[in-house]
Amino acid sequence: MNKIGILIFIIKESNFSLSNLSNFLRLLQAKIREDSIKSDFGGKFFENSSKPTLKLYIKKETTKSEKISFEIFFSKDNTGIHLTELSEYAFNHFFEEMIVMLKSDPLQSTLWGISSKSILKTIKEESNSRLIKIWESIIRLNVEQIIFSNSIIEINGDSIKITRK
Repeated sequence: MNKIGILIFIIKESNFSLSNLSNFLRLLQAKIREDSIKSDFGGKFFENSSKPTLKLYIKKETTKSEKISFEIFFSKDNTGIHLTELSEYAFNHFFEEMIVMLKSDPLQSTLWGISSKSILKTIKEESNSRLIKIWESIIRLNVEQIIFSNSIIEINGDSIKITRK
């Protein structure tokens, strides 16, 4: 499942609250764009009059499952031209921050892995406030997997498994 420059969220069910989805996409878009613009590498892409646009591709699995995947990537100024380098940079940064946040929770480690609910009790410092809000939205939406490159964060009820290849 190596889709270069694409951040994927897989949701367990195709029936979910529109306000939860809207809130999640708004927070995610703001976090990724803001972090990209602040960085030296990403900032170069936003200097031109034609700014990169985050695109969303929604796909329902063809099997009998209710799973839906959201594939997110940067494109060049509302075109279909994929900005792979910017996407790789931005999503790698986001994914790494997410993993650090998940691992930093003192209550995280259980016999079965990381506790997804204990993250919500983390002190909401200004630096990770938006990331925690994104995590809250991920839990409300019933996200099953977050995939980037060859890394996966799997959420199963109250536990989290991080796989890196």
